Amino acid sequence: MQKLREKLLVFRVSEGKDHRAFETLYNSYRQKIYQFVYFKVSSQDEAEDLAAQVFLKAWEYLTDENAKRVQNFRAFIYQLSRNLVIDFYRRQGRSPQKVDLETVEEELTIEDPRSAALLNQFLYAEDRAYLSKYLKDIKDEYREAIMLRYLEEATMEEIAEIIGKTSGNVRVLIHRGLNALRSAMLADHAPRPQK
Repeated sequence: MQKLREKLLVFRVSEGKDHRAFETLYNSYRQKIYQFVYFKVSSQDEAEDLAAQVFLKAWEYLTDENAKRVQNFRAFIYQLSRNLVIDFYRRQGRSPQKVDLETVEEELTIEDPRSAALLNQFLYAEDRAYLSKYLKDIKDEYREAIMLRYLEEATMEEIAEIIGKTSGNVRVLIHRGLNALRSAMLADHAPRPQK
């Protein structure tokens, strides 16, 4: 039902430059996009600026008569966000870390059930500031895939569309990211030796 509603709103924006329809889309995604960008740039001011640019570019694209139709607004808005963050890093002369996934042959499971329970506790925790402490310690591609999957509840196919990889590569990114996140969390919660 939500996707049908979004498609109708996107149609109203594209065909009639309907400001109210765009406002509804904006209100649905404003906080999510800000959070997505903030986790990537770690600056409130930069995140606010970039999130505003995302919606400006979305409006420009949707109202451009020559642009292709947007079939999946959620994937579109996250892809736009991701591209603006990449441009932000390029302007600063640095780039997010890349991962080569073509030669991966790993089993995609979390082996220790206690680790999985600990991950679930933090992934679904309401205190996202606490979670961000650990997310900042892992590679950007891992962080992005985990955020999209667990915080934004995107499907594997949506994530693949957003980041431009196959669904299999997305599964590997999430698996590796969860392992890196688990290691950081367990190291932080390991008992300290007594002196």
